[in-house]
Amino acid sequence: MKKHSSKSKSKHTTHKHKKKRNFSTMQIILTLYGFLFAMYFVFSFIPAENGNPISDLIPFKPFDLEQIIIKLIFLVFVFAVFQTWKNKLVSGLLLILCWGGMWAVGHFIVTPMGRDANTVALGFPMIIFGLIYIVDWFRKK
Repeated sequence: MKKHSSKSKSKHTTHKHKKKRNFSTMQIILTLYGFLFAMYFVFSFIPAENGNPISDLIPFKPFDLEQIIIKLIFLVFVFAVFQTWKNKLVSGLLLILCWGGMWAVGHFIVTPMGRDANTVALGFPMIIFGLIYIVDWFRKK
């Protein structure tokens, strides 16, 4: 009788190890993109009279409307990355929201000022990742 209970116990422990979550390729790529976004985030706090590595605006003001919105988008992005382990639908929707925010910044704030709207291009991977996570969620549902 004891042998039977120890076997079922060992199977149960093995089953727990199978539930352990590993990084998927998408999570690794998204995390690398997140590091690039984080570098942008850090550089966006440095005021400069002669320009900044992330902006062609002279003088660069780290707390103008454009920079505040991008900083808020970064915080939503970080939350979305953490959600990839828990809820892919929420993560996908948040990433699409981030892209929408980047598009809005580029379209309504940057372009009317006569500058290039590279925020749309920088945010493009977010919509791709967002759509992939949503499709993955629907497939596994």
